[in-house]
Amino acid sequence: MSYLGSVFVFSVFFSLIFGKTVAPPLFQLLSGGLILGAFFMATDPITATYSQNAKWIFGTGCGFVTILIRDFTTLPEGVMYAILLMNLLAIPIQSLMVKIRYRA
Repeated sequence: MSYLGSVFVFSVFFSLIFGKTVAPPLFQLLSGGLILGAFFMATDPITATYSQNAKWIFGTGCGFVTILIRDFTTLPEGVMYAILLMNLLAIPIQSLMVKIRYRA
């Protein structure tokens, strides 16, 4: 849910700032492989985070990177690249959340 919600929020934000140069929010949600990626690829238990706060950060990061790639690069679809990038950052995010929680 945080992935789809952050795609919508960042799409609205960039639409307000840049106007018609970015795709509208509803188009962002319903186009490409976003729903497939959000429900099947981003929730892979091997590479995803396991604490609730880390999951929210992971999903928000995926949404932000997806919007950046879709709107500001020449690549047509950014879901796969966003998930791959955030999978690289999943372990540092999770360890940061554990350090914050247990003050270790």
